[in-house]
Amino acid sequence: MGYVRVLSESSLEILDYLKIIKCLIYAYCIVLIIQQCCVLFHLPILNVSNYNIFNPWKLNTLSPEPSHSAVYLGILMYCYLTIKEYILKRKYNLQYDFRNDGWIWGCFLWSMITMISGTAMLYLSIICLKLCNKKYIAIILLSAFITSPLLLNSNFKPLKRTASTIKSTLTLNEKEIIKADLSAAFRIVPSVIAIKNADITNAKTWTGKGIDYMKNDLINQMPAVNKNTKSISTAFTLGVDYGILFFLIWSIFTFLVCTERTAPISYILWFFSVMLNGINVQLVWFAIIFLYTNKYFTANDYKNYACFRDTPGSYQDGTSC
Repeated sequence: MGYVRVLSESSLEILDYLKIIKCLIYAYCIVLIIQQCCVLFHLPILNVSNYNIFNPWKLNTLSPEPSHSAVYLGILMYCYLTIKEYILKRKYNLQYDFRNDGWIWGCFLWSMITMISGTAMLYLSIICLKLCNKKYIAIILLSAFITSPLLLNSNFKPLKRTASTIKSTLTLNEKEIIKADLSAAFRIVPSVIAIKNADITNAKTWTGKGIDYMKNDLINQMPAVNKNTKSISTAFTLGVDYGILFFLIWSIFTFLVCTERTAPISYILWFFSVMLNGINVQLVWFAIIFLYTNKYFTANDYKNYACFRDTPGSYQDGTSC
């Protein structure tokens, strides 16, 4: 893989990588705020894409659509937290570390909450899981149990859509998933149908049924899907088109590249970001590149960043490294 060789031979250091992540999060937030100002003052919207006038605050920022931006920001924030933990040599503590990362948290939360995306709520939940401390897991679960009814009864549509999508997905009922959230259904329903229709006794299941077989099969099963639809693929539908052998190779390759044995959240991000999207999508390769880069630095960088740790006069005390 060309990127692996380029990264290993480059002079990119872990602190520079951290700055790149921060700049990207800032950039997404700044563009989103500009777009929101354009909507507020009825000006032409900067970099607008897939815009719906009936949902004017659902803005795409730097990606083709809000759900993509949510995935990018979720992965970037996960990478940021992971690298900070590696540098600090301890688990990230929001209570102690927020004062140094206030701006990055502000930009991240503003973007995820105000872009009006159900996907953003999902990835925000994943980041919350990343921050969970095992000592307080009982308190967190109890708080979630108490506050969930209040949040779900609110008028915040992205959260309600996310909850409805999760609930309908657990039923594996395609119509219910489509009813809950059509955007999410484009990733979930094809995967569900592909898994349901898998027949390991059929030779074509292993060798593939041909390009666009799944897309043609979905024309009568999903709204807005027709012969002109560019792509409606996930790793599971590619397994139908190209065979289980291809699916296994792709799954094993991406799993080994993206995940870390000691980081369960990387497994979740791999599944949602890679497996529920097609192979020829920028979003997938963004996830692969950043998750691999994180893995590369945490495995190969052995410098002593004592100035970032909890020592007198350190970065944690507010002074520069």
